[in-house]
Amino acid sequence: MKRKGIIFLFVTLLITSGFIRELVFVNLNTIIINVKFNESYAYNHFFSFFSSFDYKTLYILKWFLTTFFIGLFMFLQLKFSMFLFNEIYFKKWLIFFYVLLIVLATLSYLIGWLFNVNKEAYLISRLLLGLLQSPFPIIFLTPVNYFYKKNIS
Repeated sequence: MKRKGIIFLFVTLLITSGFIRELVFVNLNTIIINVKFNESYAYNHFFSFFSSFDYKTLYILKWFLTTFFIGLFMFLQLKFSMFLFNEIYFKKWLIFFYVLLIVLATLSYLIGWLFNVNKEAYLISRLLLGLLQSPFPIIFLTPVNYFYKKNIS
């Protein structure tokens, strides 16, 4: 029962982190639109502090928050994977997966900038970084781990 309780705790932490991340970004994006286009769309007043910032500051803040949430999800999934599998190679796969998607997102963004296809490249980068701000990596790598262990035995 203790193991199931810890698994439930990790799953709850991952889901709650996802909801908090979504709440922060939806409200921050609304504030950014309000500031940039002089609109008055409604947002949660808990975030009203940010409405006094200028557009550039809010835009940069989103990058810092993206980095924070990627780090948070990576930390939670590393701890969860060590609890579930306690295998160093799974931890290495998870880290490699994060590094790979960050490199691909960066390359996409740079290619977009170099070839003046910023909008398309940004969407790809955002998709890849969005995957890292979710439980997707551990959900994807868990069956990979199962088949890997099945093939080596």
